[in-house]
Amino acid sequence: MKPVPYYQLGRTTQADWVKMVDNLNNVPDVQLVGNKTIITFSCTNALAYKNENQETLIKKADRVIAIEDSISGLFGSDPVDKPNTHKYLMTESDHPGYFMAATFYRTWYGSTTGGVPAILKAENLTWGPGMNLGHMHQQGSWTWSELGEVTVNIYSIAVEKAFGITPTRLTSQGEWNNTATYLARPEAERSFNGSNASVWVRLCMFQQLKLAFGENFYHELHRQARRETARPTTTDTRMRWFMLKAVSAGKTSLAFSKWGILLPCLQKL
Repeated sequence: MKPVPYYQLGRTTQADWVKMVDNLNNVPDVQLVGNKTIITFSCTNALAYKNENQETLIKKADRVIAIEDSISGLFGSDPVDKPNTHKYLMTESDHPGYFMAATFYRTWYGSTTGGVPAILKAENLTWGPGMNLGHMHQQGSWTWSELGEVTVNIYSIAVEKAFGITPTRLTSQGEWNNTATYLARPEAERSFNGSNASVWVRLCMFQQLKLAFGENFYHELHRQARRETARPTTTDTRMRWFMLKAVSAGKTSLAFSKWGILLPCLQKL
């Protein structure tokens, strides 16, 4: 075993970090540890970015998790609503097939595909890491197959808002205009799970719910999902669960059919 450059929030100084990186450069990796996150990357990149403020970087990563915990309703006295006690890993990867990716408690960023700079400088730690860490917060009860890369960005948008990033990604990419075009189609041609609704159009619907009902809408939706004892497992049952619980969380009827979300037993919602 060899010692590696290791930065711990609240204990390691920037000067300590630079000294470690300069003196322990014959090891493959380095590690930063915050309250909610662990960032691991190559010693090569540590040397290249050694003068970046590591405290600012790890604090921002921690804040991204805290923001995503908040929109998930992970606060309050009930143990089921407590934030996860585990830290989340953000790591450099040399896998040539990934730009950025995520799995249980781990997100990774490609060193050969251009993804890794997102975790090397605080100013780069924005939408991409927010989206990947968002995968850690998605809930199976209302994430059917077509939403794997959609509802994840509920959390990215929350991060974007908390950091005061404007214009928002939906606005800067013209996605609200694309959504208006989709909604102007004849009702028979709108298929929320089909090819004429992009992941961004689908995301606009979820963002509209937040704009209409406030962040408490998602707090309540997440809390209800955590308390679900018979969790849905198919596309239809997950869609049904979401529509019913969205009506409950928003405390009003919602016309999901206008978005092309249809289930025979719920067409009047």
